[in-house]
Amino acid sequence: MDDRTGKRIILKAPWFIDATEKGDLLKLGNVEYVLGAEGQNQTGEPNAPEQPDPENVQAFNLCFLLEYIDGENFTIEKPANYDYWSSYTPNISPPWPGPLFSLTYTHPMTLEPRTLPFDPLDQDGWWAYRQVINHNNFETGFYRGPISCINWPQHAYLEGKLVDEPEEVVQHHLKQAAELNMSLIYWLQTEAPRPDGGHGWPGLRLRGDIFDTEHGMAKHAYIREARRIKAKFTVLEQHVGTEARMHETGLSEEEVRAYEFDDSVGIGAYRIDLHPSTKGNNYIDISSLPFQIPLGSLIPQRVRNLLPACKNIGTTHITNGCYRLQPVEWNIGESAGAFAAYCKNNGKEPHQVYDDMESIREFQQALMDLGVRLQWPQDKVHAL
Repeated sequence: MDDRTGKRIILKAPWFIDATEKGDLLKLGNVEYVLGAEGQNQTGEPNAPEQPDPENVQAFNLCFLLEYIDGENFTIEKPANYDYWSSYTPNISPPWPGPLFSLTYTHPMTLEPRTLPFDPLDQDGWWAYRQVINHNNFETGFYRGPISCINWPQHAYLEGKLVDEPEEVVQHHLKQAAELNMSLIYWLQTEAPRPDGGHGWPGLRLRGDIFDTEHGMAKHAYIREARRIKAKFTVLEQHVGTEARMHETGLSEEEVRAYEFDDSVGIGAYRIDLHPSTKGNNYIDISSLPFQIPLGSLIPQRVRNLLPACKNIGTTHITNGCYRLQPVEWNIGESAGAFAAYCKNNGKEPHQVYDDMESIREFQQALMDLGVRLQWPQDKVHAL
């Protein structure tokens, strides 16, 4: 459906690549996929829940930009739902340390309470964590103060998911997320504790003009977890998690490496980082090892002319936590595009390439010729 005209459009092509944030093409194309959490009875992953739950996905954030101009007052009218959101305490386990609107939150790794300062004039704490603009670097006057992109746990939306829900439910959650944001802005302007003992930073203002949206927020929500293809190969915690790999291999933390995939089409490195979820999980943030992207995770089990190109590959709820990060997504997208080109130029289907090691090696050489790294340097040394 064309959002601009409302008309239905039928696209025909020999190849399709799904690079959507929610894996929308998987549903439109009747491609088998997984949503939410797999159970330990399915994957054996140490940090998976005992039973699968497709409703259990990481919270999304509707990001926004704040500018701070010292000495000015941009305090907004108190939002209608402010009392609800300002007293909102996430119902998750292990427990959140208190109301969501607080400078104290759950430390992702230790799950203990942790407090960070908030001061738009200081290069530390919550403001500096996401600052994107230093106004002193510009001469135009378009920026009058420093700007931070707000993507914090204090406005993580835990009340529902955006994937596989009726459109009216999706719009409800997005509207609620925007109201949550406005309430957080009001709290920051009026009640947030200051280092000098006072409360509130009235010099904060929403820079919605930069996004050019009606509500002043980002054009799209930040989705951490989408539909994932049922792939020829699925990456498990046992392949990349540090403790899981140590258990699998019997090696020490200094010796252990991620599983080495013969069909690697790229690399990535990030902790297994799952944010609080819609079904009551607190952070799952555990160590992982520098890993590879296996070609098999890009190939659907049945459908032969579609490739995933981002966080919709064959990972699990757990391993999505380290494969979902933008640098890894970019590598996935580049390799998916190169793979479609390779298949077209050689008259082969993805499944045919995957079933033929000689073809895999040929494609891997093509990737390396493009500058794509397939192996981490320490793994090359370790393999000698």
